[in-house]
Amino acid sequence: MEKKTDEMQFTFPPIEPTKEFISSLVPYPKEMVEPLPIPRKTKTFLITTGLPIHSKYFFWAGDLFVFYEQLKTINFCSCGKDNFLVIGELEGYNHPTYVAVNVNRGGVYSLHRDLTVDRQPYLYTKFFNSGIAEFVQSIGCWQVFAPIVYKYEDQLWKKHIAPWDYEDILYAPFKEKLFQIDPKSIKKPRKDQMHWWPVVCCYDPGA
Repeated sequence: MEKKTDEMQFTFPPIEPTKEFISSLVPYPKEMVEPLPIPRKTKTFLITTGLPIHSKYFFWAGDLFVFYEQLKTINFCSCGKDNFLVIGELEGYNHPTYVAVNVNRGGVYSLHRDLTVDRQPYLYTKFFNSGIAEFVQSIGCWQVFAPIVYKYEDQLWKKHIAPWDYEDILYAPFKEKLFQIDPKSIKKPRKDQMHWWPVVCCYDPGA
């Protein structure tokens, strides 16, 4: 796929998870997953496909995805009426931030504890994907796309061109791929929600 401007030409390969990424996925033992009160679709994915529990994958701004080998009910967190099974964390983030599956709906979120404006403890959630299969596929595609788009951003800086002037062009291939994988993940959220992928794609820093 090529994207052209007056100053530069951007070329992107097909955005699909690599064989190396796919081979890094490790299924979880059935006896570990079956007792967990999570959606059947999520259980099936964890048992048949799994997560990259022995690898760390780049996310954004220097953060890395790290996934846990053990999935236990002790990993549950609650936010209002929602319960979450914590499956990993974002290593390198400026405060402890976990990756978790919503027990009721199956969506994948980041979680971190902080204080509200009136200094009350609160568990903040930020949406990744509608399901764990979509989440893993999005991560795999991001590993292919991110190094290329960051290279082009560096080239623009060297030409004294602000990369954000070309965000719509630079990130279009990945946004199109995300829309194919999981349309909800790339939609701009309501004011009372926070989504991750629109932030990563730079077009909605307040998402």
